[in-house]
Amino acid sequence: MSGLFETYSSPHYVILNELANTIDKTFSNGVSDYDEITFRVPLRYNLGNVAIVDIETSGFVPYRGGLVTFGAIKGNEIIITQRLKSGGGYHKVFRQKYIDIVNRWNEEDSIDLYAYNSSFESKWLECRFYELMKTKRKKDESVEFSDFHFGDASKDMTRWWRSAKRGDYSSHGKIILHNCNCLIKELSLFLIYRDSIDGGIVVE
Repeated sequence: MSGLFETYSSPHYVILNELANTIDKTFSNGVSDYDEITFRVPLRYNLGNVAIVDIETSGFVPYRGGLVTFGAIKGNEIIITQRLKSGGGYHKVFRQKYIDIVNRWNEEDSIDLYAYNSSFESKWLECRFYELMKTKRKKDESVEFSDFHFGDASKDMTRWWRSAKRGDYSSHGKIILHNCNCLIKELSLFLIYRDSIDGGIVVE
């Protein structure tokens, strides 16, 4: 996957290219002993008391699938955790971990949570989210980043996850990059429409 974005110079693609290179290096070193793995991408912005969350799942509802990826922009970094372990009921442990985390962010740390199509995140993470979709703009229409496509989650996620479970680590990488791509677009929505969305942003 490394080099996918070297023909693009926008900050969006710089982030994705650096992440793709890091994913390649990480998986080439071997991750078979890991249950999950986390990537952190630094940003120049600090969202203060706001976190933007995007998840990837292997089904539309919790009782028919599992949480595969938890991604968030919090503080001044993108944080993406990918579940590598698929058996032994670990999907329940993984989901509960992030239910606890986002509720702690919201209730104890007073972090306002945002998501695009927030009813989906609310259903999986059992927490209230502010809606980014109310801008009435599709993610690909609101920012000029639609020329490279990471797949439609509803069509591709199940296929990617099946391949990942069989040991195809490149499929894990596709899921992680798809998640990061969505988070950056959602951050763009938040920045563009922040005057009409609750919550503040601090520029460092």
